[in-house]
Amino acid sequence: MRTCHLRVALMVCLAGAPSLCYAFRTGAGLISLEEGDDRHRPGVMVSMGYGAWESRFFYVARSFGPVLERSSLLTVAGLYPLPVSRYVQALTGMAVLNESTDITYTISDANFDKSDSRYNVGLLLGLRATAELTKTVFFQLGWDAAIFPAGIAGGLFLSTGRKQILFTGMGIRW
Repeated sequence: MRTCHLRVALMVCLAGAPSLCYAFRTGAGLISLEEGDDRHRPGVMVSMGYGAWESRFFYVARSFGPVLERSSLLTVAGLYPLPVSRYVQALTGMAVLNESTDITYTISDANFDKSDSRYNVGLLLGLRATAELTKTVFFQLGWDAAIFPAGIAGGLFLSTGRKQILFTGMGIRW
């Protein structure tokens, strides 16, 4: 019975999206992060995948005056082939967000420095298109949207937070 399930899964994988059948893949790229304010912030991405699963780490930092803001987002998602094209996949999964703000003043008389860090866990949805450049090298374009509950600790359950990421990157398959 188990062999039958394995054969069916392999047939679906081979028929739907051959690029999902590779065992292990790694990649890196550039991102644009938008947080609901229509301002895109540049950042970097590292990804690792195995079979129909993929994990990505996104990092964005910006500095203005004495303030340094950093956002890092770790995602784990399952990939699903779409009937539109064998190069396009949908993904769903979870996202873990860490945002930190550091304020560092150069005043020597008093210590006004402050640091704040926030964590959240949410739902991830996305699309990606993959083009095979060679047998082992691929190019990706994608869009990820992470939705987070905004009031887990504070009791405000009627609002949500979101992060939207546009990315492009290259990688290799093993």
